[in-house]
Amino acid sequence: MDDILSDGIAGQKRAIKILKKIYESGQIPHALLFVGPKGTGRHKVTLNFLKLINNNLPAERKEKIFRAIENYSSPYVKLILPLPRGKGETTDDGPLDKLSASQIEEIREQISLKAENTYHQISISDANSIKINSIRDIRKSISMNIPADEYRAIIISDAHLMTTESQNALLKSLEEPPERNIFILITDLPDRLLETIRSRCWTVDFKPLDPDEIQNILKENFNISESISKTLAVLSDGSVTKALELSEYNLDELFDTAITVLRYSMGNRFFTALNAVESALAKYDNKAFFDLMNLILKWIRDTDKYKYLVETDYFVKHSDTIKTFVNKFSDIDVFPTINRIEKLIKALDNNVYLNVITMNIIFELSNLIIRNKVNVSYKYSSY
Repeated sequence: MDDILSDGIAGQKRAIKILKKIYESGQIPHALLFVGPKGTGRHKVTLNFLKLINNNLPAERKEKIFRAIENYSSPYVKLILPLPRGKGETTDDGPLDKLSASQIEEIREQISLKAENTYHQISISDANSIKINSIRDIRKSISMNIPADEYRAIIISDAHLMTTESQNALLKSLEEPPERNIFILITDLPDRLLETIRSRCWTVDFKPLDPDEIQNILKENFNISESISKTLAVLSDGSVTKALELSEYNLDELFDTAITVLRYSMGNRFFTALNAVESALAKYDNKAFFDLMNLILKWIRDTDKYKYLVETDYFVKHSDTIKTFVNKFSDIDVFPTINRIEKLIKALDNNVYLNVITMNIIFELSNLIIRNKVNVSYKYSSY
């Protein structure tokens, strides 16, 4: 039993222990909510749990079902995920009815890649929400007969991307759960789900992975070199997905840009700092904004650690900038600035213009010194 649940999983001992107890109780909930960061094994554990509850079947049937589960195949797995809207699509259409052949092929390819590598992050063009069409399609799926001793799962990936309309439609199925059909909702943002949905699910928390676990996954699953995987693992915040996202950058260049933005911001050269951010976004895309700002926040956190003689975690190659800053401004409290910048970053979810947010962050970096130490002369070129 332990081998089935933990197969291919790094970490997550507590989540696996909870699911083991659920299985041993013989009382399988009709709905589970898997909460935690992306890239921590949530989908793989979902498939493993579905295998486990089908494990007592005769060998030939079990082998067939296990293959279907591993491939996210009907009727044992119904995978619900964000999809694009088709031309002229209405709520009466099936989720794929009005999509083009190329869109359907892209969806199939992404699911296939996920089946091959559990840490692959499904990415479908123009897929921003889970449509009500997809939720209504669940009823058609669960109406398909399967033997009375078999289980199947409806997996809702990125469940927080269900529209309010979709969530309300899902409630009808959760209120009248069909026998031996398990809903498993996967999300890193559970607060975006209706309380009425969360209350009907058994929540299982997934924790960020340790850097060593991330590093091993990157080497074994993605053939990333030892040195690069080590850097990515430290920056990943415990998520394989985040590590892979960062691997698309020239990391040295991204670190240098973060230092440049810090220097010019604190030197009150606001538009020069803004140009540095815009240059990075032009080279990559707007998602680089979040990664760049997270690097800047990590630099600020490293300065606080250095004050207490704790080794810096992230900016090892730029440790001289941290030492110089702390030596000049050892009594600065960085956490109010960190909190304000984090709130500004989150404000992008509210469709606030990117440049407005960027300039406000630059002002916060400039005021990091002004707010905490009055009458300090500081030049951007001094560290």
